[in-house]
Amino acid sequence: GLVLTGGGDIHPKFYGKEDAMQLVHDVNESRDEFEFAVIKQALNNRLPILGICRGMQVFNVALGGTVIPDVRSAGYQNHGKEKGTAVDPRHDVRLEQGTVLHAIASSSQGEVNTNHHQAVDRLGQELKPTAWSVDGLVEGLEWENPQAKSYLQLVQWHPERMADFQNPLSQGLVERF
Repeated sequence: GLVLTGGGDIHPKFYGKEDAMQLVHDVNESRDEFEFAVIKQALNNRLPILGICRGMQVFNVALGGTVIPDVRSAGYQNHGKEKGTAVDPRHDVRLEQGTVLHAIASSSQGEVNTNHHQAVDRLGQELKPTAWSVDGLVEGLEWENPQAKSYLQLVQWHPERMADFQNPLSQGLVERF
């Protein structure tokens, strides 16, 4: 399987927003290009994929989608840590019924950690949203039609570092992958 991890921002040139360079941080074009190639190979080989935070965003861009370069400047709430804070803030998410994520959580809502300043904007091809934050940001994606496709779960939060690992949006997500 393939785990796409968190990290720095995706270069805006890859999603058609070159004028947003002043809004992004820790850009690494080589990493972007490498992950696009890895995603293509994983899809060709039908590997199961779990995308975490940046991993969700880069997968979305790889399939032709875009990201919001900075959620605060776009009018959304702060989804990141305040400077000097060690613990991720948390917020509620609403889960779409009938999705794999909903089945994993056995619920239509949950609470997750958050530490990001970018978010999915326009969806990539064949993807559908599975979770939203209270302020309307997409927090989860999966295949629109998963038949004949490999397992795919993309989330904006960090299940690997949630303090309450028994939370189904943490442990359940990791175990299902």
